[in-house]
Formats: sequence, C-alpha cells, structure tokens
Amino acid sequence: MTQPQTSPLPLPMEPDHLPNLGWDFEIEVFSRAHFKFGLPGFEHLSQFVIASVKDFPPFHILISKAEPEVNLLIINTQLLSIYQTIDIPVMEFKKIGTSNREDVDSYVVVKVNAEKNTLTVNLRAPILIHKNTLSAYQAILDRRDLSIEYPLIPA
Repeated sequence: MTQPQTSPLPLPMEPDHLPNLGWDFEIEVFSRAHFKFGLPGFEHLSQFVIASVKDFPPFHILISKAEPEVNLLIINTQLLSIYQTIDIPVMEFKKIGTSNREDVDSYVVVKVNAEKNTLTVNLRAPILIHKNTLSAYQAILDRRDLSIEYPLIPA
C-alpha cells in the first residue's frame, strides 16, 4: 500500500503529543491533512493528522488536531479492487487543487459493527488528499449505485 507523500514541513502534531484516547493499540502519525471546508458534520475542524494502526496495517485513523476525540477509522482505497472502477468527477479533484487522480491519495471511512462483527465502508464519500500539498476534501458522490455499507470482507 502506498502511503501519502509527506510534506517537508513538520507534522502539526508529533506522535508523543497525541493525547491518550484510551485505545489499547499503538498508532504512529505519518502524515497530515488540511480540510479547507472541514469534514461534513465537523465543518469547524480543518487540521487533521493521519496515523497508522501498528498492529492492523491496512487501517489508519484520521485524527482532529484541535479535538482528538474526533477521529475516524479509514482505509486507503488502493486496497479496494472495486474502488478502481469508480469514476470520481474531475471537479472533486479540483477542490484540492488538481485535475489528476494520480496526484491524490484517497481513503474511505470504515464502520465497525461489533454486534454483527462486520466492517463496511462508504464508497459514496471518499476522502481525497493531495499528495504534495496535503489539501483534503471529503467528496459526496451522488451515486445511488455505490454502497454506503460496502463490506470489507464478504459475509
């Protein structure tokens, strides 16, 4: 899996400055993202770090710098074969300063359902991060054919 390229600028939050959020797993900050318009539901938050989950390598956590309790489990879309078939309109990439899909790392939010013991992702709302500028945007695709609960592991 390809990690997003990091900027030569220092990370806004060093790993040792992450508050203890009560997790029983280790994380390591490897990148950051700036959401000019925030995330849907969290429009007031713009600065995030991306941390890898050490014991669960395909997963990352998007953590708000200002409010670390606002965090989302995410996975790089390169790991989802179906994602390569999804056409994201160029206008979505332009919102982070590019028209080229190759300039962008994309992630989807992972939903954990402990009752059903399932992991699903929302294919309609990819998080797009420009590899060089780290400008980020969560696109909301108006596509009813894309699942908002796509299973990561078939049942």
